[in-house]
Amino acid sequence: YERAASYFDKADQQALASNQTGREAILLFLGNTAGSLGDLTLAGQYYAEALAENKDYARAQLGAAQIEFQLARNECAPGSADIEAIRRAIDGYDAARDALDQSPLAEIPIKAALAMGQAYECLTRAEGSTDFTDAKTQLTRVTDQYHTTVNQRIRYLAAEVHSLLGR
Repeated sequence: YERAASYFDKADQQALASNQTGREAILLFLGNTAGSLGDLTLAGQYYAEALAENKDYARAQLGAAQIEFQLARNECAPGSADIEAIRRAIDGYDAARDALDQSPLAEIPIKAALAMGQAYECLTRAEGSTDFTDAKTQLTRVTDQYHTTVNQRIRYLAAEVHSLLGR
């Protein structure tokens, strides 16, 4: 990932120097790479920069929400998880699902539903509740896609969620 980050950084410098459009995609890849390297703070900064370039960029909205959730979850333990930050992450996932700039190939609505389901599950545990209705609603949106999509990545996610829900 470090090598990829180097290439993306060079591409970003070229985009800045030539005032190219579409820089938000490079920043998204830098954010994804930083996240893969475990630097969630840096990843969040890249997603914020991507959103400064294009506030309607769904993939960056999803990435930013994911960083917010990862930093807040703290094993979803009551008293340890940042409940308000988890709620903000859920709002971020919801905004990404409705964002204007999203490629159909990115499958943002289904990825947002999966992330929201995970965040709602965490929120329920962090609040000490046993009502997983919101989590199940979002995760069911994912499993419903299993038979209707030809996208193998989405089918894989749906199958994984299906097993988690015990269906």
